[in-house]
Amino acid sequence: GLTEEAGPEETQETPPDIEVPPAVRADPRLVDVRLETGEDGATVTVVSGDRTGLIADVAGALTVQRASIRSARAWTQDDLAISVWEVDDTHLDEGILRQRLEAVVSGRTDPAARLRPPRDAGLEPSVQVRHDASHQATVMEVRVEDRPGVVYLVCSALARLDVSVRSAHLTTLGPQAVDVFYVQEQ
Repeated sequence: GLTEEAGPEETQETPPDIEVPPAVRADPRLVDVRLETGEDGATVTVVSGDRTGLIADVAGALTVQRASIRSARAWTQDDLAISVWEVDDTHLDEGILRQRLEAVVSGRTDPAARLRPPRDAGLEPSVQVRHDASHQATVMEVRVEDRPGVVYLVCSALARLDVSVRSAHLTTLGPQAVDVFYVQEQ
């Protein structure tokens, strides 16, 4: 459950300074994708102009690639959006991921169309909203049956409500995903 203590973004030091490619600085509509593969997963770093729905687009592209998202953190740096994603997949290809993301951003690919519907006998989703759990954002805890695309579905629903995701903290407990999102209205 949610606690009264400060959220991770309030206890951690400032987010790391991420190198911003000159092309993105010149044209914030561009989306830069970088991939670092480790032994047990990969780190995906995305830099682009800040806009509501960008997190949902990245989650959608990772969903289309069938990469399991372990964590996501987003922040702004020099009026640009930075997001860092930890995923389980060690076989992602940076070029293909970039193409998938461009296809999602442009609307050529709909990640929702690629998701299997939930089983009928699944766990009922629950959402708890805590306005008092963080000074800088609203904390939302989502408990739902774990399946591919959960992060995308939540983030795209928030984007449709014009709510931006500041960070996501994802946990799987058996068959259940317990995901905590720090969100802000425009």
